[in-house]
Amino acid sequence: VRTVQPFTSEFDSIRSSFASVHPWGATSLYDAIAETAQQLSKRAGRRAIIVLTDGVDTSSQLTPQEVSGIASTIDMPVYVVAVDTTATEGELTNLARWSGGMLYGVSNTSDGSVVARQIVGELRHQYLIAFEPSASIGWHRIEVRSRQRATLQARTGYWVGATTFDR
Repeated sequence: VRTVQPFTSEFDSIRSSFASVHPWGATSLYDAIAETAQQLSKRAGRRAIIVLTDGVDTSSQLTPQEVSGIASTIDMPVYVVAVDTTATEGELTNLARWSGGMLYGVSNTSDGSVVARQIVGELRHQYLIAFEPSASIGWHRIEVRSRQRATLQARTGYWVGATTFDR
């Protein structure tokens, strides 16, 4: 995993960093998401990970389940934007949903713009719901419902105990 552009709010820096990215070698997609979550966990404020990917992982040491556990443990939603529609099912969908994020499949630039607006809109309209977690070790399911016809998105549970992130 290597950082091409450190955290910044300068859009031009981000845009120019894309020009230096060239696909090569093995892809450790899940390891990269976990490493990014670890870096973001040290930053204050609302945080989320947005992953732009073809959905192919060829060399990660971590599984999608472990990564979603890590992201959930530190309350880090993962939004995945997959440029290959075959990646819209399975492990990436579960990773995104389990962390409180969502997976979007895009096939062209205009789809990408719509998805970017949806993600930004969702991040701007977040609410914090507090609860007292169970003390028992393991995965605990959460279900959030509304009496009104609102569209809700929330992580599906939380992990208690040591994770791969902690080791």
